[in-house]
Amino acid sequence: MLYGFICTLQHSPKALDKYAAYRCKSLQDNCHLICLADDLSVDMRYNYFADQYGFIDIDNVFEASISNTQYEGEKLDNYGLMDIGVTYDFDAGSNDVRLRLNVYNLLDEVYYSTRQKYGYYYGPPRNFNLSLQYLF
Repeated sequence: MLYGFICTLQHSPKALDKYAAYRCKSLQDNCHLICLADDLSVDMRYNYFADQYGFIDIDNVFEASISNTQYEGEKLDNYGLMDIGVTYDFDAGSNDVRLRLNVYNLLDEVYYSTRQKYGYYYGPPRNFNLSLQYLF
């Protein structure tokens, strides 16, 4: 199961003033978007992963079926991931430019994202993404 929330802007940060409303789609209604200025905003997303299972060996499932027992898959540990982003919009002549910095796995959670027949695979550690967008 995946529990989490995602923040989405109804308009670009440039169109928002510090009291403007934003749309939040949430299972828990605890979404966070902070407009620090007309052109600067910070948003955050948190996802909690629970009840995930690792590799299912079909041979073991078949053996459990023949012996009339219930197959118990290997359950992976629960974990939560927090991402944060900062957006800055500014003018470049007659067009707008958007600078965005994202930090994924902000708390540098160490977790197994999946398990295959030959081993476990760790999820990515903390990582960054910087983008520059020219809006015309």
